[in-house]
Amino acid sequence: MADLRELHAALASLAQSGKTAKVSFYYTRADDLKMHSGSISVENGADCYLSFEQLPAEEALEAIVGLSLAKVATLPSVSISHVGDAVPMEVVLERLDPGKRPAPAPAPVAIEPMAAVATNVEVGVAKAPHVFYSHLSMQRDVLDLLQPLFGVGAQKKIEEFAQVSPPINHPAEFLGKCRQHAAMMLGPRKAEELFKPLFDKLSLSQ
Repeated sequence: MADLRELHAALASLAQSGKTAKVSFYYTRADDLKMHSGSISVENGADCYLSFEQLPAEEALEAIVGLSLAKVATLPSVSISHVGDAVPMEVVLERLDPGKRPAPAPAPVAIEPMAAVATNVEVGVAKAPHVFYSHLSMQRDVLDLLQPLFGVGAQKKIEEFAQVSPPINHPAEFLGKCRQHAAMMLGPRKAEELFKPLFDKLSLSQ
C-alpha cells in the first residue's frame, strides 16, 4: 500500500535526476470503492503535467493531497505528451508535501436499507433482505475492480478463474481467487477492502 510520501519521493527523485517519466498513482474513492488512477508526467525533472479526474492543475494538486493511495508507479520515458499547462516541479513538491496533508475524514458508514434492519417483533431477530446476485453481474463487478489494476489482461484472468471455479456454482471461491489476484498489486488488506462489497452482496443472495 502506498501513501503521499511515496508519490512525493518519486517526484523528488525525478527532480534530482532531471529525468523524463510518468508517475501514475492509484486510489479508491469513498463514493464507489472502485480503483481509479491519475498521473503526473514529468519533463526533464522540471515541468509537471497533471492528469487527474479532468481537474485544472491547481484543483488537482489540492485533491491529490487528500487521496487514499494504493499504489505509485514510475514509468521512465524519452518524451511525454503535453496535456494542459506545465506546473513547475518545485510548486508540485511544495503542494504535495506529506507534512501538509489534511487529517483524514472519518470513514463513511454504510446506511443499510430499511428492509435490512426490520426486526421480527416476535423473536427480536433482524432480517436481511434477499438480493439476487447473478454470476454475470458478479463477473462484471470484478472486471470493474481489476481492469484499472491490470488493464486489458484483467478480462482474460477473470475467465481463467471462472473456468477453475465457475461463479454460478462456486461464487465464493471465484471471488476469493479474484481478490487474491488483486492482492498481488494492492496487498491483502487493501484487496480485502476492495472486494468486501462484492462478498457482502453475495452473502445477501444466499
